[in-house]
Amino acid sequence: MGFEDLEPIFGQPKAEWSAPNSTPLRPLLFHVHALDPSRLRVLVTDFHSNTYEAVRSVQHLEDM
Repeated sequence: MGFEDLEPIFGQPKAEWSAPNSTPLRPLLFHVHALDPSRLRVLVTDFHSNTYEAVRSVQHLEDM
């Protein structure tokens, strides 16, 4: 298994609080793409103050 043919993915997840909260969530955008045949990069941002980045290998994803 590898990411040789993976096309970049862009999207907007529909996030919700797990418990009721008065603060509304900002819209999020994500981008997923292959760095190389064995690593995947995930970026998520609200374009304000929160940005998340993760790089995961094929082995790490299989272990999840």
